[in-house]
Amino acid sequence: MRVTRRRFLAGSAAFGVAPFALTAQLHSEDPDMDRQEPEEGISAPEDLMREHGVLNRILLIYEEGLRRLRDKQDVPPEVFHDPATLVRKFVEDYHEKLEEKFILRMYRPHEAREDTVLFPALYQVLEQKQIEELGEQFEQEEHRLFGDEGFAKTVEAVAAIEKQLGIHDLSQFTAK
Repeated sequence: MRVTRRRFLAGSAAFGVAPFALTAQLHSEDPDMDRQEPEEGISAPEDLMREHGVLNRILLIYEEGLRRLRDKQDVPPEVFHDPATLVRKFVEDYHEKLEEKFILRMYRPHEAREDTVLFPALYQVLEQKQIEELGEQFEQEEHRLFGDEGFAKTVEAVAAIEKQLGIHDLSQFTAK
């Protein structure tokens, strides 16, 4: 049976759905290391693409945890629990709902094309004012659910988990 990304994420979220605040315990020693200041002028498509980056980083955390389990290494349960909490709150309850509400009806066809076709095409089918209004709606929803620095806090939480696993330094993955 083929496991889709959505089914994997939904199953992973079952590991735990504790309050979002759990991830605050994992903040790195240098909390400003991965902190991203809110940027003015980020369009709605760019906002969604940045959020995909957060999801991809969470998937890398899962992959590292699974690799360690296969290698019979110790893996603390929070390596799966905390990312699952982030997936539930940020990806499923926020990001996917934004996309489904404002962009497409069906998740899988949408997910398969959004970064390469859909988001760039928004600039072709919407006027600049509409893109700006869409971005404002996204920001309002993010602030309603996560506070003024919701995206930055989510990135910080992901960075803290990456640091805990020792996968935060990109140089270890760079070809020599």
